Amino acid sequence: MDWLLSIGIPMGLQFSITAIGTIIVQGAVNAFGSVYIAGFSAAGKIQNIVSTVFVTFGAAAATYVGQNRGAGRMDRVHQGVKSIQLMILVWSAVMILVLRPGWRP
Repeated sequence: MDWLLSIGIPMGLQFSITAIGTIIVQGAVNAFGSVYIAGFSAAGKIQNIVSTVFVTFGAAAATYVGQNRGAGRMDRVHQGVKSIQLMILVWSAVMILVLRPGWRP
């Protein structure tokens, strides 16, 4: 139980801070007008599409690590984390190559 709380409480605080930050940023963008709001919204949709893969990898990794940690197979935990990191690196590189042509200074 202590281990769960040591993980859960910081995660809860992190998500709370992130939500507050999002509200502050949205308020600042709203002050610039409808064109900025539309651009911010479009960028947010692209970000959501790209980041959904990261969330999925995280959920898969959590299940995999939890099962193997429970079974005492720390060797598999370490190998699984390395594999997930490699997949995330590859996804990031692909997304940079796909989205880079649309960037403007």
